[in-house]
Amino acid sequence: MARTLSPIVRDRAGPVRPIPAAIAAITGQPLTEVARVIWQCMDALAGLAGIHGEVAPEDLCHAALLRFGYAPHRLYADVRRRPVLAEVLRAYARSPGPCERLFAICESGEAFAFLGSQAAAWTHSAPASLGVLVREGHLDLDMRVRFAFTVKVHRPVPIASPDHQFLETMAIPALALAEAYNIEVLPMDWPYWNLSFPGEMTDGAPGSGATLVCGEHELLRVVNDRVRLLRFSDETFEAMVARLRRGPSQP
Repeated sequence: MARTLSPIVRDRAGPVRPIPAAIAAITGQPLTEVARVIWQCMDALAGLAGIHGEVAPEDLCHAALLRFGYAPHRLYADVRRRPVLAEVLRAYARSPGPCERLFAICESGEAFAFLGSQAAAWTHSAPASLGVLVREGHLDLDMRVRFAFTVKVHRPVPIASPDHQFLETMAIPALALAEAYNIEVLPMDWPYWNLSFPGEMTDGAPGSGATLVCGEHELLRVVNDRVRLLRFSDETFEAMVARLRRGPSQP
């Protein structure tokens, strides 16, 4: 098994939810498959909870991870003890044996996946370092943790095929826009893409001409953002030139 968290394959429309994203980062399953299994688990657990019973998020996640072949191992937070995330991560770092995947749900509803110093959140398609998510404000170490446990693989489950039709609806306009604006797009190890921007689409700083993006959704967003910024810059310049040609305004 790869010693890294998986990229979050966004093969469905709509915002990415924290819990499905964390499960996807641990299991490598695309979001469509994670959503399908979560709904199956919700339906099964709702019957056990009764007519007016509510399914706890931790029970739902536990059931979904089991269906993806991951069994719980070490428990770090539950209904009896709800430490802050920093305490959970310190205890996780001190745990003996090989590094395991850690799943955490916070009282705020946010959920994260960890593997060593790596962290995954719904705000990023690719796993990042814990320090990056903290610096960017996407992860607060003072959040109270509702439930946290590590998981181990107990049976192999094949990775489901993503919704390729949806991914194409993201990739096709992104590639067309990139071609129109001379942006070089080089496919890497899927779902990663390497973008090389022409000089007029950079700020001149080292490294601003090349960007690695994860997934077709992020590919379209990044290309679209750069094109929109270039257009805004061009329009601002043209407006400034037009004012200069008109000369100073008369009192």
